[in-house]
Amino acid sequence: MCIMKYLKTFLFVFIVLVSFFTLSAQATITTGTQTTLYVNSQSTNTSINCGADNSNVNNTCPDIASAIASFNNVTVGGGHQLTIFMSEGTYTGNANSNIQLYNQTLNIVANNGSVVIDMTGVFVPYFVQILLPVNGGPITSADQTILAVINVTFVNLAVTGDLSGGIVYSSINSKSSISFLSCTFANITTFDGSILSVSTQNNLPFESQVVFQQSNFYNITTANSLIKMTGNILFVTITDNTFNQNQAQFLIQSSLVNNIYLGKNQFTNNTLASKGSLILIFNSLASSILSECVFTNNQAVGNGSLISAFESTNVVFVESSVTSNLNTSAFTLTNSDIQVLDSNFTSNTAPYNGQIVATNSRVGLYNSSFISNSAVQGGVVSALSTSIVTISGCDFSGNSASQEGGAIYSSNSYIGAFNGSQFIGNAARNGSILYVTGSSTINLNYITVSNIITSIQCQNSSTITIKDVDIVHIFTKNETVVPFISCLSGAECTINGGMGDDLCVAPSKPKSGLTSGQKAGIAIGVVLGVAILVIIIYVLYKRHHNHHKYHHHHHPSQNKNNHYGSF
Repeated sequence: MCIMKYLKTFLFVFIVLVSFFTLSAQATITTGTQTTLYVNSQSTNTSINCGADNSNVNNTCPDIASAIASFNNVTVGGGHQLTIFMSEGTYTGNANSNIQLYNQTLNIVANNGSVVIDMTGVFVPYFVQILLPVNGGPITSADQTILAVINVTFVNLAVTGDLSGGIVYSSINSKSSISFLSCTFANITTFDGSILSVSTQNNLPFESQVVFQQSNFYNITTANSLIKMTGNILFVTITDNTFNQNQAQFLIQSSLVNNIYLGKNQFTNNTLASKGSLILIFNSLASSILSECVFTNNQAVGNGSLISAFESTNVVFVESSVTSNLNTSAFTLTNSDIQVLDSNFTSNTAPYNGQIVATNSRVGLYNSSFISNSAVQGGVVSALSTSIVTISGCDFSGNSASQEGGAIYSSNSYIGAFNGSQFIGNAARNGSILYVTGSSTINLNYITVSNIITSIQCQNSSTITIKDVDIVHIFTKNETVVPFISCLSGAECTINGGMGDDLCVAPSKPKSGLTSGQKAGIAIGVVLGVAILVIIIYVLYKRHHNHHKYHHHHHPSQNKNNHYGSF
């Protein structure tokens, strides 16, 4: 309970901070001295000073490039704010793409209707590039570039081969803020960074931020990433978005990002390349929060995962659902920590290891349900290489593994299941609940178990401690009772706890010694052996006694006969 309370308090504080930074990003369109210009695709205005008002369509600028030229005509130097209001319409061609931006604030807002940026055939395959100015100029730590795009649709960007291209590209080594609010991205094909590619130097302070909110990502194809963020970024906020029918190695890729918050996002019908992930978190230095997210009907070509974390701490997955995903694990963790709270995992299929694959990682599962998931090894959890898995108040029901560990597979790891967790109807060839190998440590306390085959199978030199486990209906199909724990041939498992005499069936030299039943059997055998020996001795004695009596009775006759024969 203390852990849950701490995690929820931490999550609340984190969300408050994220909300503050998100509101700060949105406020860039209303604060400070700024210039406002209007763009209308129906305008025929060719004046260098276009766009000052929209009282007449021909007072507006015809495209974004004209509006920026008008702004630059009356503005000298950087650090100025420009807001472009775009009227309803479809905007095409190079005049509505390849915007160069540095140390300025640019807000692009759809005004009264649908605004579509159609990037078919653009010469430079970017909408905005945040780059250092070509003409040089002083660069200071105070430089700040801000881009906010609101309610705009981007379609039909196609970059063939391994050429770069995307909606926004940034490689500056100074502070930046990039926000997309209520936007749509559809029918886009690039090699990498299809929507966003941000890269900064690792020695810079954490000051930049990225925001995607209430946006849609549909039918985007890339060999690598849709959203790619590398470098010292302070905050990434991705909330209330929909990712549907995209194909990529990674949908969201982050490296050296300080804080990540993904809330209320839906990931549906996406396809991952082999070893790909919907979300890749690499070397996150502070916190990564995924809250109220939905993952449904995603699949991988080969072995993939919905979320991968490498060298990352404080990953939290809360109040989210993972349903009917194919050939994927929910989490692949390497040298990372994750807490899963109040979440549901239902009818997912993994190609080998289960939904949570932990290598030298720490996993906490709290008040979550894992129903009807399947894999080859570890239907839900595969704990590998000195991982630590703590389970509290969870439901593992109807999960299966074609080989070992219907619910959990543990190799050289620690598994602790506590506080009313239940394991019902799980199945595997070996170990319907848990398969233990290597030098694992298992602690089961106050849980409920109901399965039809041996629940736990142990091999090598693992230790299992059992306390207050409610076992219900442990039967085979022919109603023969099977053991709760089976120690495989050659195993030297240590079993602790009072679970009855037949706690562990060990085909070869169990380390815990003879059970009471076995000792009783030996005692009965000894008693029977002694009784049989007494009976045999008694029979032999009687036979000897009768034989002696017979000889004594007939001795005179023998003498008589001998006497008759003497004449």
